[in-house]
Amino acid sequence: MFDQVSVIVPVYNAEEYLEKAVHSILQFEEVVEVLLIEDGSPDHSLQIAQELQNRYPGRVKLLQHPGGINKGAGASRNLGLIEAKGNYIAFLDADDFYLPTRFDHERIIFKQHPDAEGVYGAIGVHFYSDKARDTFCKQMNIPISEAEKYLTTIQENLQPEEVFDALWGVVRKNTGYFSLDAFTIQTSAIRKHQLQFDETLRLHQDTEFLCRCAYFCKLYAGSIHDAVSMRGVHEENRMITIRNVRQTAYHRFLFYEVVEQWAQKNKLPAIYLNHFKIQKWVHALSKESFWKRVTSYLRIRVIEKDFFKRRLFKPVHQKLFEHAFLRKVYMKWVMSFLKKD
Repeated sequence: MFDQVSVIVPVYNAEEYLEKAVHSILQFEEVVEVLLIEDGSPDHSLQIAQELQNRYPGRVKLLQHPGGINKGAGASRNLGLIEAKGNYIAFLDADDFYLPTRFDHERIIFKQHPDAEGVYGAIGVHFYSDKARDTFCKQMNIPISEAEKYLTTIQENLQPEEVFDALWGVVRKNTGYFSLDAFTIQTSAIRKHQLQFDETLRLHQDTEFLCRCAYFCKLYAGSIHDAVSMRGVHEENRMITIRNVRQTAYHRFLFYEVVEQWAQKNKLPAIYLNHFKIQKWVHALSKESFWKRVTSYLRIRVIEKDFFKRRLFKPVHQKLFEHAFLRKVYMKWVMSFLKKD
């Protein structure tokens, strides 16, 4: 039976959106608590969270880090995981909101599949301004006419044992990924597999967490063709804020460093370790100074002159695994080269 859901909402600089987010959660009778983790916001988010707690006693609970300090989204969600009392856990960012269909598939899947530990679905986008929409379309390389139809989703119905690899695209072609806003997991699975967010990552900690969930847990596809949640895109949204290219590469380098360390600890097959190592090295190269990049590029040019062409932040596998020769380079020559460093 699908009941008693705890929804974790990290709150930072969300005074304009928080009330809408909370109301979108409270429409579901399965939700027994909304955990608002206020993360030291400089705006009026704390006061709004306090008002919501007073308005909905017993269903909305306000939490803060010791001293009311800012610790980041990962630490805030971890605090929510510790405090959650429901049988199931869902997530929502404070500037996003749920649609009325949010838990429709969960009600069915958790009943039909006793082994199901989690369900993932699709999220859409809601633009709070034309400027935010235009910036989003430019960064995602989609026409403005397609903006309202954009979905973050896995595009095919996978078996639970296929989900982890599909997220990385190492053996099979990557067909997308899913977001925390459309993810529901059993609390027992969180406890059993000791799943937490990596607090060393200021960015991409949600992606890293979801990939570990896919590795340890049996995850089933819910609504992957129709959105069940909406990402609120506004001009202050971190997703569309234009960052320095080297800074972006630095955060992706940190992400793959964490993933590689986790893969080594859990003794994942070599094909994954190699993939994570290559990705980390590529982003390490991208975050360096111009002359360091030129020097490194010249060193690897003798291996395969086209290896890094047109591949600044695109997954290596999407190009390499389409060609037998490049796949051989990826799995043998390049790894031999990296081991020498």
